[in-house]
Amino acid sequence: MELWSGTLSSNAAKVRIILAEKQIAYETVTVPWPKEHQREPKPKTLWKSTPRGQVPVLVDDDLTLYDSTVIVEYLNEKHPTAPMMPENVAD
Repeated sequence: MELWSGTLSSNAAKVRIILAEKQIAYETVTVPWPKEHQREPKPKTLWKSTPRGQVPVLVDDDLTLYDSTVIVEYLNEKHPTAPMMPENVAD
């Protein structure tokens, strides 16, 4: 499992927290975007994984997900022990 992440991305942090809490092993690909270089082109490999050109992106075998909420839902379904979301929306 591979997580494309950026240090300043709160959405990527949300996914990293879930991965840590569930103790899921993963590799990190850090996408560097320091403030002074925000206008530089993003890595071409990132654009191949997500039409948004944003992190986080989770790659799990042949599956690629690029929305933090969808990634969290996927991780909860794939690793149901220690659920991070309630089963009932009202809960």
